Amino acid sequence: MKRKMVLLGVLMVCSFLLVSFASDAVAQGKKVIGLSMVQKDSDWWAMMAKLAEQAARAKGYDVVTVWANGDQEKQIKDVEDLIQRKVDIIIMGPVQQDGSMVAIDQAFKAGIPTVTVGRLSKTVNVAAAVVADEPEFGRKQIQQIAKDYPNGANVVFLFGPMGAG
Repeated sequence: MKRKMVLLGVLMVCSFLLVSFASDAVAQGKKVIGLSMVQKDSDWWAMMAKLAEQAARAKGYDVVTVWANGDQEKQIKDVEDLIQRKVDIIIMGPVQQDGSMVAIDQAFKAGIPTVTVGRLSKTVNVAAAVVADEPEFGRKQIQQIAKDYPNGANVVFLFGPMGAG
């Protein structure tokens, strides 16, 4: 239940960010937002894209969504495609912290701001980032495990793909 509440909170923050961008740009005409998401078969990323698309369209913006399928090279090519389409902003869920730098730096050189969601990138050319406080999230998980299993437990913790953060 707590995990669902954290997920809901993260999604609400990301949706708020997108709506804020859309509100700021109303006077400038129709905008196109490029979404570069990690993988469609993840409930988290699928919901993130759905909410971002809904928020943008509610403000009258066009949205182009591309899916990296967990492949960093594909995400770089997808972002190059968004740059060629001359989108006004890119909202990206980076596949990897290191690999995302290539795509974000290319968008930056093209004058297209990039906002990362869910994961950080190691480039300084990110316009904004919306991520959870992962160290605090980890501390809370360990505290809950200690509460639920006061006599100890064997725990296996798997979190995201290699390079995700």
